[in-house]
Amino acid sequence: MFINPGTMTPKSCNRLLHLIYFFLIPVFSTVSCSHIPKIYKAEFTDPAQILERCHAVFPDGDRRFVHSIEAELGGGNNAFMLGITRISPQNRTIWAVVMTFEGMVLFDAVHNDSMVINRAIPPFDSDFFAQGLMKDIRLIFFEPEQHPVEIGTLLSGESICRFHTHEEMITDVTIGQHSHVTINRYHRQRLHRSVRLHRGETQSDPSIFQKLELIAHGPVKYKMELNLLEAEFLNE
Repeated sequence: MFINPGTMTPKSCNRLLHLIYFFLIPVFSTVSCSHIPKIYKAEFTDPAQILERCHAVFPDGDRRFVHSIEAELGGGNNAFMLGITRISPQNRTIWAVVMTFEGMVLFDAVHNDSMVINRAIPPFDSDFFAQGLMKDIRLIFFEPEQHPVEIGTLLSGESICRFHTHEEMITDVTIGQHSHVTINRYHRQRLHRSVRLHRGETQSDPSIFQKLELIAHGPVKYKMELNLLEAEFLNE
């Protein structure tokens, strides 16, 4: 079933909200059986160069992004929305808005050290949803604050930087062929989230990606595909 935002009624919008709520709960609470891969010493590449490429994945200044979002909710149910995200890496601040294509705001919040919710329509008004959304945005756009503990290559030859974060989390930033990037987050050695980032042919900024795929791993599969509509540099 596809939910077309151009024909949404209050009844279909309410159905969309319940679909998202139903699938987000099991997804955000599950992890997969994929274990953390082994890192090998880079033989032909200076580790400093690999680290520089990992740094370049993340924006180094304030940005505003507008994405179209397709959420695969399972069972053949897909939802289409717009996401507006404003980030400030320097002070780790996020402003996030989720809305329908018709302009109905479903969720609007700012997060730094605490959460300020400006608008949230049930079931988006749960703290569980708000915290989960902000964690995913941080994973995509904010470089881990800790220094990498390992830099090298995978058995496949891809370059990788590994960061140990709090709460038994490990974050891997992997640079593949054609500068395709994968960010994997592990919890207690098991894969929890994957972000696949693809640059467009005309993208010159290494931290701007035309397509993002966020995948939650676990018994209930969940995927969101974000396509970039607009990127704005706010402090240049």
